Amino acid sequence: VEKLSDEPKAFLYHGFLSAEECDHLIKIGTPHLKRSTVVGGKDDTGVLDDVRTSFGTFLPKKYDDVLYGIERRVEDFSQISYENQEQLQLLKYHDGQEYKDHQDGLTSPNGGRRIATVLMFLHEPEKGGETSFPQGKPLPAVAQRLRGMRDELSDCAWRDGRGLAVKPRRGDAVLFFSFKKNGGSDIASTHASCPTVGGVKWTATKWIHEKRFDTGVWREPKCVDEEPANCPGWAKSGECANNPAYMLGGETPGKCLRSCCA
Repeated sequence: VEKLSDEPKAFLYHGFLSAEECDHLIKIGTPHLKRSTVVGGKDDTGVLDDVRTSFGTFLPKKYDDVLYGIERRVEDFSQISYENQEQLQLLKYHDGQEYKDHQDGLTSPNGGRRIATVLMFLHEPEKGGETSFPQGKPLPAVAQRLRGMRDELSDCAWRDGRGLAVKPRRGDAVLFFSFKKNGGSDIASTHASCPTVGGVKWTATKWIHEKRFDTGVWREPKCVDEEPANCPGWAKSGECANNPAYMLGGETPGKCLRSCCA
């Protein structure tokens, strides 16, 4: 594990995932890909926006033994309880797709602040696709290495030599924190997924909260269906697996938790 920066607090874990784990996540996620959204709209549901042009899906926690093993490894890497994790988000970028500058550190009634992100690289593009922190302050050794990589970095990642950038390497994972020790939002955690210029980039993201994040895997007394007339039928037809973000929850709690937990 390599420390990259104190602003934001960021670490790079080389070889976090095996090639087999990367391939497995891509395989199980591919059938469910949809155009990615950003938080907004009615009831904080996702909306389409040109700031984010990738395709993605969510996988429920404990989807299978492979994913559960990865989730436990994320717990060890972050030193934050598995129970505080959201579902895994898979994203596919190609043909210039990107996610422009944004922050992950939202605050939700479910889990409180989203304090940390673990970003895993499943497939490398031919060029581009770096994770760029334009206001990041890399450690001196990291900054020197980035200067030596200038010809390998896209303009989005280089930003005239300012900030921190991480090239996507298959199996690597980046951990960074969105809040400072004093509780304030860390503007240095602002980041972007630079345009994928050639080839395809796949990532898997785990957002982690300061408190337990309730999803469909937890059998709570408050585990209810918000659409009781429709949820049982949807669950029976396979929508818990086909549409997990809506049914089980993603950035917000799902609508059919009782039926999917049954």
